[in-house]
Amino acid sequence: MHADEPPESVLLRCREVIDQHAPAEEHESLITVTQVFTRLRYKDPNLLSILGGKSVMIESPLIREIVAEVRQKDILKFLTRFGPVPPELEAEVKSILDESVMDAVVELSTSCPDLEHFQAEMRAIPRPPEPWDPADEPEPKA
Repeated sequence: MHADEPPESVLLRCREVIDQHAPAEEHESLITVTQVFTRLRYKDPNLLSILGGKSVMIESPLIREIVAEVRQKDILKFLTRFGPVPPELEAEVKSILDESVMDAVVELSTSCPDLEHFQAEMRAIPRPPEPWDPADEPEPKA
């Protein structure tokens, strides 16, 4: 597909359509996907500013999830030096999404003497409170 308009005009129109018509819960993801496709199509990183810049992409739940998955795999790779990682420990590592917790777990995975120490120390790392999600609230009784 080839647009007759310059990329700036196309992206301004994309931004306008997303801002005006996207459901609130999909807005960030649509901006992020548009940024990804923009970067794949055009080599000009300045075009991302039309869509909010790199910080919008980095803060996207989709990108944070992808980064977390990569870091989780790295942690599990570090831990294989002790042998197979038990499935329950692997599941615990894969449940970590918070960046500060992830940083501490990465550091721990590179310096711990064994899996038991890793697991105990990982569980002792303070976790931030989970964000409130209205969908988790019980339905009011009629």
